[in-house]
Formats: sequence, structure tokens, C-alpha cells
Amino acid sequence: MSNMTKRPWTADEIAFLEQSYEAGTPTLAIAGALSRTGHSVRGKAHSLKLKHHGQASHLYTCRIPDDHISQKRYPWFVARDVMQRAIEHFIQQAQGDQPT
Repeated sequence: MSNMTKRPWTADEIAFLEQSYEAGTPTLAIAGALSRTGHSVRGKAHSLKLKHHGQASHLYTCRIPDDHISQKRYPWFVARDVMQRAIEHFIQQAQGDQPT
């Protein structure tokens, strides 16, 4: 257990956080300037609903999510596709339609 105590955020600190965070300043740089932890800065920014416009922000707006699928998860996506096709095939057969 640490001996850290929480201290309230001042209006000046919040103004600095809002300006720096939304400008894309790295979280740890903001934390260092305010003598706070990175966790504290991210938590406060989240509570204020601030958006960080730094270099990593593109990860959350990926237009092609399949480019970021882990190799470990790929077989599950293939299996899901195979099962969906098999189910469609069986439904068509049950309804008397000719499978394509």
C-alpha cells in the first residue's frame, strides 16, 4: 500500500490539462508539469470528457479494423464465417430450395 494522498485539482491545473490534453501533449509530459501521475491525468481527462489528439488517436478511428486483428484471433473469425455459411446452407435445404 502506498502512502500517496489524493489532492484536489486546482482551477489552474484543470485549465492546463484541458489545453494540453486536447492539443495532443503526451500524458506523461502533462503529469510531469503538474507533479501528478499519468494515471491521475488520464483519469481527470476522462472525467472531463476530454479527447486526446496525439499520435495514437488514429488507433481508435481505424477504418479497416481487420488490419489490427491479432493472429491468435484470426481462426475464430474464419470459423464464424464457415459456420454462418453452413447454417445458411442447412436452412435452404430445410426449406426445399436448391443450395447455391
